[in-house]
Amino acid sequence: MNLKKFLFIVGFLVTFSLLFNFNAPAVKAITAAEIQALIQQLQQQVLQLQQELAKIKATCHTSSLWSWDYCGPDCKCDAGEGDCDSNNECSTGYCALDVGANYGQSKWIDVCEGKAVTGSLAVALAVDNPAGQLVPGSSVNLLKFSLTAGVAEDVSVYRIRFSVKKDGGDASVQPEDINNFKLYKEATLIASANLSLSDDAYQVDFSDISVAVLRGAIQTLTLKADIPIGTTASSMKVEFLDLSAKGATSGKEIYPKGSAVSNWLAVSLVKSSIVVISPNGGESLEQGKAYQIKWRAEYWGADDVRSGVHVYLLGCSDSACTEQYCYYLTGFFDPRLESYSWTVSSTDANGKSISSSSCYRLEIINSRSISLDVPEIKDQSDGCFNIQWTAACHTTSLWSLNYCSSACKCFLGEGDCDTDADCTTGYCARDVGASYGQDPSMDVCEERVPPFINIVSPRGGEQRERGKTYNIVWAASGYASTDKISVAVVDYADGDNLVKYDIVYNLAANAESYSWTIPPDFSVGSKYKIKVEICDSSKCYSDQSNNYFSIIAGGSGFRNIEDQLADISKAIAELAETIKALMGK
Repeated sequence: MNLKKFLFIVGFLVTFSLLFNFNAPAVKAITAAEIQALIQQLQQQVLQLQQELAKIKATCHTSSLWSWDYCGPDCKCDAGEGDCDSNNECSTGYCALDVGANYGQSKWIDVCEGKAVTGSLAVALAVDNPAGQLVPGSSVNLLKFSLTAGVAEDVSVYRIRFSVKKDGGDASVQPEDINNFKLYKEATLIASANLSLSDDAYQVDFSDISVAVLRGAIQTLTLKADIPIGTTASSMKVEFLDLSAKGATSGKEIYPKGSAVSNWLAVSLVKSSIVVISPNGGESLEQGKAYQIKWRAEYWGADDVRSGVHVYLLGCSDSACTEQYCYYLTGFFDPRLESYSWTVSSTDANGKSISSSSCYRLEIINSRSISLDVPEIKDQSDGCFNIQWTAACHTTSLWSLNYCSSACKCFLGEGDCDTDADCTTGYCARDVGASYGQDPSMDVCEERVPPFINIVSPRGGEQRERGKTYNIVWAASGYASTDKISVAVVDYADGDNLVKYDIVYNLAANAESYSWTIPPDFSVGSKYKIKVEICDSSKCYSDQSNNYFSIIAGGSGFRNIEDQLADISKAIAELAETIKALMGK
C-alpha cells in the first residue's frame, strides 16, 4: 500500500464518521466496538506501510553494510551506518570522517552521524574561478571557491577533500596525468598533497590543515596542481567532496552547506617544440673563438628534459646531411637552459675532423628520438653561416716555448702560452701541463672556469642600523684581472617586485670586501639581501645572502632598548624614594 492510498482511506473514514454522527437522527450511531475495529484496521494498515517503506529502503543498497559503496546520494545511510563519502550520502546530513573504530570497524571508515553543530559553512565557486582551457605546466589553477561562515563563532577548517576525473568524468585521473596539488589562501601556500587511492579512485586529501574562517566573513581558497606536458587527459573535472571543520570556541563539528562545487576544464594538448635562434644564418664564426648557441624550448615533457638534446653541426646545404658531414658538438644537454657555449674547433666532440664547407647549419634534436621510437623534436638553422678556419701560423712544435703568441694564438688544449692574449679561448691556465702529459709548469689554453663568488657577510639574520658602517664580505675565485665587481642591496618586501639599490660598482676583481655606510634615510625593513656580482666581457656571475637581514632606524637596536629600560627603572626607583620621603614628612 502506498502513502497516497493510506491517506485516502484515513480521510474517507474520518469524513464518513462525521457524516454519520451529524446527519439525520434516523441513522444509527456508530458503536464503541465498531470504532475500536476501525482503529485496529488503521493500525494494521500503518504497520503494513512501514514494512513496505523499510523494504524499499533495504532494496536500494546493493552491497553489505560498511562496504565502500553502501551509502550513496540516492540511497542515504542512517546514523551509525557507513561507509559514506560525503554529507549528501547521509540522512542525518553529516558524514563523520575516520571514525570507524567507534563502530568496531576499520578506523578509516566514514560513518553517518547526527552530531550537533553550531551552524554551517556555505561553499560556492568564486567569481573568478578558472574557466575554459588549461595549459599543462606547474601550479596550474584548477578550482577557486569561497567559504562563508554562517555561524556565531569563528571556524577552523582542518580537512578538505577533492576528487579529480578526466575525459568526460568517465575515468579517474592517474598520477601521471596530474599531481603535486597545492591549496592556497590568497597568495599563501596552506598545504600540499598528492593523489591518494580511495575506493578504487584517486582523491586529493588535505588533512591536518588549519584554515581560519572568521564569523560572518568570506575566505577564498585556490586549488592548484602540476599537469605534465604530454598528459593524455582531454579534460578534467575537479570536484569538492567535503570538508571537516569545528567551531573555534565551542569545538563542535560544522558541516558544509551547498557543497556541490565542481569545475570542468579542457586540457590544451600542447606540443613540445624547439627553435634555433643563433647562429641561424648569415653569421661568420672564427675558429678558436667561443660562441653561444641559442634556442627556444617550449612545453618539454619530463622524459625529454631528463634525456636532453643533441647539438650537431651540419656541413652541407641540404636539409638532410649524410653522416659524413654531420658533426657532434654535445649531447644530453638540458633543453631548458636554451644555450650552449661552443668554441669553434677543427674537430667535433668525438675527435672527428670538420671539413671545410661553404654552408654550415646547426641541428638541435631531442636525444630520446635517436635511440627510442618517440617523435622527433628538432630544428635547424634557417640559413647557412660561415666558419673562418685559421691558417697554420705556428713555426715551432706544439708545447715549445714560443708556440703560442698574440699573433698566432693557440686553440683549446694547446701550449705553451704566456698570457690570455695568446689563446683563442681568452684564457691561459697556469701550471696545468700535467693534465696534458707535459711538464707541470706548462701553461695551456683552456676555457675559463666560471668565476665563483660566495657572500660571507651579511648571510642572513643580522640587524643593521641606519647611519652606521658595516663591512660587506665575500670570497671569489676564477676571475680575471679585467673582471669587475658590483655590490647592491635588494629589497624583497614586495614579493616579486624586487627593488635594487646599487651600493658600488666597478670594483677591482680581487676586492673581497666593501665598507658600506647605510644612509640615515634608508628605508627600514626586514627583507633585505646583499647581492655581489662579478662580470667578465660576456657574462655575469652573482651570489646573494642566504637569508634576509634587517635594517632598523638609528637608536632602536636591542642595546638601545636595554638602555631605555634601565633609565626607566632608575627613574621609577628615584620616584619611589621621593614618595617615601614625602610620606615620612
